[in-house]
Amino acid sequence: KELGMPPGHILKLQRLLDARGKPGSSLGGYTASATGSAREVTRATHQPGVYRCIHGPRVAIRAAPSSLATVLDTIHPGTLIRVSEIVSGSWARVDDDEVWARWTSNWPRLPKGVAEDGSDIVDIAPKDVVPSNAFILIDGKEVGLQHQLIERLSDEEAQEAQWSFRDALEVRCEQVNLLHQRRGAEAAARLRQKFVDTALKYVGTPYHSSYHDPGSSKYKPGSKLYKAPLFLDHMQLIQKVVDDLKGDFGFLLVTNCRPLQCRSTLPMVFEDLSDCEPGDLIFYEELDNGLPSG
Repeated sequence: KELGMPPGHILKLQRLLDARGKPGSSLGGYTASATGSAREVTRATHQPGVYRCIHGPRVAIRAAPSSLATVLDTIHPGTLIRVSEIVSGSWARVDDDEVWARWTSNWPRLPKGVAEDGSDIVDIAPKDVVPSNAFILIDGKEVGLQHQLIERLSDEEAQEAQWSFRDALEVRCEQVNLLHQRRGAEAAARLRQKFVDTALKYVGTPYHSSYHDPGSSKYKPGSKLYKAPLFLDHMQLIQKVVDDLKGDFGFLLVTNCRPLQCRSTLPMVFEDLSDCEPGDLIFYEELDNGLPSG
């Protein structure tokens, strides 16, 4: 900090320094190794590294090294996961940067607690904050299974494998730096204008496909846009622009987000329209039910 290093670079440096003390851990091409008796012990049991899920239908990622701990997420057969430390018998700590990536919407995926159809999942911990720790069971004997749940890849296989979070540290550092930059007034103003400019690129894109489908009750006679490559309604436009600029914003919007949810999240009212700035979203209320429509 005294040298003026950006916070993302500080995070990366700290991760690399931490990795040096963890046998078998690897970050950004740096690999830590153990020597002497410590190496023999890890060889005899389990080692940090990239693992593949081999048990179906799923294996739980938990908040503590216990089969009774809260389920944070699940992985399925074939999924790769990196563990940075063997903590208790057959339990392993999930790599910090993979945990960060799994619990942030910088990676295009639904937030925890929301199913593909938009319904709530009640038996999985909510995605309010990134967990400070996450653990996964390697050997199933603790839960009455006579086989491993996840299997470690060899170092050669790990280098070739398509591990989804290989660039997690790099992305995380970039996001931390961008967050730091966005806190400045000038940077915020530039992002607002970039948001507007990106939205304007979609001028001419047809509205919801139902208005152009001859088989729909909402069909507008004479429309010839049914086979258009892209349709956007009011919320889809906002989601699309935020997705285009996710590297600038550092987040994505939930796929089933509605105007009511947006307004309840940010209840801001301007008495004077001159207080509005480029990029502000304006929600109007329908007269029949008083709910924001667009």
